[in-house]
Amino acid sequence: YLWIWNYVSWFVGDLAEKEEGTKTSDDAPNIHPTLSKSQVRKWYREKYSPECLERHDFDPFSIDTLDLSFLSCHLNGLAWEYCLESKSSEVVCNEFHYARHTTENKDLYEVDFVRYIDRLARKTILFHQPKKYTTNPKTAVLFKGHFLSIVPALRSRYPSAKFVTVLRDPCDRLKSAINYTAVNPSISPIMNLRNHGHWQTLATTLEEIEAEYCLQELKTFSTANSDSGRFLSIHYDALVTPSKQKDTIRAIQGWIVGSEGSLAPVQSKAGKSNAKKPLANAKKAKKTKKYTVDKTLHELGIDEINYRNHLSEYTDYMNEIGKKKKIA
Repeated sequence: YLWIWNYVSWFVGDLAEKEEGTKTSDDAPNIHPTLSKSQVRKWYREKYSPECLERHDFDPFSIDTLDLSFLSCHLNGLAWEYCLESKSSEVVCNEFHYARHTTENKDLYEVDFVRYIDRLARKTILFHQPKKYTTNPKTAVLFKGHFLSIVPALRSRYPSAKFVTVLRDPCDRLKSAINYTAVNPSISPIMNLRNHGHWQTLATTLEEIEAEYCLQELKTFSTANSDSGRFLSIHYDALVTPSKQKDTIRAIQGWIVGSEGSLAPVQSKAGKSNAKKPLANAKKAKKTKKYTVDKTLHELGIDEINYRNHLSEYTDYMNEIGKKKKIA
């Protein structure tokens, strides 16, 4: 039914950024006369708490974490409710783990999720080029998410697929993951921020998942295992430091599609993003933030020294990548 989506992009068109009913380009011939992207953003963000919005933009017209949305639609996110009530990480590790999947979930990840990605990719390309029935052979579809556990399945389906990862200090990663999850809408209705037991369960669960993710990331992206030229590691600072960000984004895009290619990013919810600047909103420039909810690892009872020692190889690899003068 791909031809239907081609018609959809013609009849629906794109939404104006702010000025309602204004034609912004030839790629958006039929802009809705009463709705703008700013209005949609305002409506969409109303359901998120201020504490949550401090940590994530939740922009429906920006690229976002695909696997978490997919799993939530399959009710896997309910595992967090059981986790907090039972004080056990087992269900989350089996149903919402972003470094691996269980045998019971094999078809969900390796078949259903890959099909979902394939369908979104086809529709995205059509939506980016509504006037054409054939696409630029150098157009690549960009997804953001945790795909480590399905790398073999994706490489089997798409032999020319490329994978980019952002390496970050493991303790900073863990601290951010715990605090963000605590205020995320998937868990916030049952998460009592004043309940020490809830925090302990959350910290224990994510400490296990994050550590396993880092080790799997190292195994997948280290130089010894990525001689195919299909894997690229980026240091977190190169992406968020203002003086480095522009060159980093340009290097990533060049590595993926070359100087003549184009990227078609798959967005969070709906609408057509700016195909000319697909990575413009990938990361905001690094700046000091003060969060309302911001527990330290010490407050959460996590031994930072032991955690760092456990992930010393990952940290060494991250530092090695950070010293490179050329990104790609």
